[in-house]
Amino acid sequence: MKMTSLLIACGLALAPGACEKDKDDGVPSPKSVENAEKEAMEAKDEVKEQMKDVTKEVEDVAEEANDVGPASADFARERDEFVAKAKARMSTLDARMAALKADLKANGARIKGETRAEMDELMKDIAEEQAKAKAAFQAASSGAKDRWDDLEKNTGEALEDLSDKTDSLAEKMKAAGIKLRAKAEAADK
Repeated sequence: MKMTSLLIACGLALAPGACEKDKDDGVPSPKSVENAEKEAMEAKDEVKEQMKDVTKEVEDVAEEANDVGPASADFARERDEFVAKAKARMSTLDARMAALKADLKANGARIKGETRAEMDELMKDIAEEQAKAKAAFQAASSGAKDRWDDLEKNTGEALEDLSDKTDSLAEKMKAAGIKLRAKAEAADK
């Protein structure tokens, strides 16, 4: 009965593959299932809140555009729409990374040495890409019209690079036999 309850808990969890295995019987511990579910729910709630903020920002921009001259309003609208979309994509990538980290943490003991080293290196690369993307995003959000094309290009490239690294990590994890939760599996495009 206890084994069945644990399997049902893992089956119903948002992260069925993100359960640590007990050393003695190979069954996911209830605590690891609970932690993985909690991390996934927190990431989901964060994305919802950020999406509300993005929607509010777009509405505020539209309202401000009515008060500004036509040329400035067009630039402000273009910039703010791009920033809102970039912010939403960054939130999605952040949530996906949180899910991947939770899956990796829960299944880390199953991963062999060389594969683990590759994944650790990818995680380090992803952290660097996240920093670049956030810096590019900040520059774009306060960017001037004369530098806008470069700022928009740099932000787009940084987000694309971050997305590519995240995809690489997900593929490595799947190749290592880790079952990814839906949030970790989902592409951000």
